[in-house]
Amino acid sequence: MSPAEIAAPDQMPKHIERVKTLNSNSKLCFETVYITKFGERYPTELTVSLSEYNKKVSAFSVYRNISERKALENHLKQQYNEAKQRLQTNKAFVRGMIHELKTPITSLLGLSEILSKSLVNDPKLKVLAKNCLLSTKKLDKRISDLIDLVKGEIGILQIKPKAVDISGLLQDIVSQRQLEAKKHGLEIGLEIKSAPSILWADEDRLIQIIDNLLSNSIKFTKPNGQILITSDVIGTTEIITVEDNGCGIPMKDQKVIFEPYSVNLRSKDNLSGFGMGLSLTKMLVNLHGGTISLSSRVHKGTRVSFTLPFQVG
Repeated sequence: MSPAEIAAPDQMPKHIERVKTLNSNSKLCFETVYITKFGERYPTELTVSLSEYNKKVSAFSVYRNISERKALENHLKQQYNEAKQRLQTNKAFVRGMIHELKTPITSLLGLSEILSKSLVNDPKLKVLAKNCLLSTKKLDKRISDLIDLVKGEIGILQIKPKAVDISGLLQDIVSQRQLEAKKHGLEIGLEIKSAPSILWADEDRLIQIIDNLLSNSIKFTKPNGQILITSDVIGTTEIITVEDNGCGIPMKDQKVIFEPYSVNLRSKDNLSGFGMGLSLTKMLVNLHGGTISLSSRVHKGTRVSFTLPFQVG
């Protein structure tokens, strides 16, 4: 049976033009449409080859019904288009959420700062204004974390890498958080085990990662407890660890500790927020090409380590 006998009439001109490009001992493969004896059209992969023997050129054609493959391709294209549409919808939602949540918070922060500075003659009102400012800052951080988490879930959370002195960064963070730790009766230690290293990373996001881990340690470690940050280099990888001797995390909670929105009870009196901190921390570490792990024992403490590969910018 020749191609002309089963090929769809509207496809024949294309067949002829393609076959004309063939040379002796060459092969051509392309997709086309053929017609069954019942008049049904179906997608086909046609392979045509020319072979010369004893100065005679012969043509060989192989037909393969690719209906199932094309159906799968169309299904995947449909899924891709639907996912693309959902992504655009989610992006629009995030943009709207940022505007709706951050705009009033920004105004509230500004007003709280003005009040805390202006009410110098009324100690009671000044304390209230200061508490209002602190609460607003906490709410602002919660909202920022939520927005980052949503961005990460839909794949639009980004980092801006640059050269970062990791030892200097850790020293600055410890210095800034030491006062807060002392208010809780805690001490933050820092141990740099290797020579100072320069990482190609997003400095603001690194601060966010370490701050999240420190906040958990401060929150769930009793007075007179210890928090230790260590930095080490193994091969081409920076390893940073935040360790405490706090209340620890039950094994059942450790299994979901990095899952978004998993609220974990680390003590009878404290809830670890809305379960955003560690899941967001993991997202940020992964964006840097690193990994994060956690080990913990109830009433003994928690150890969280994350890696950052050395990269050239």
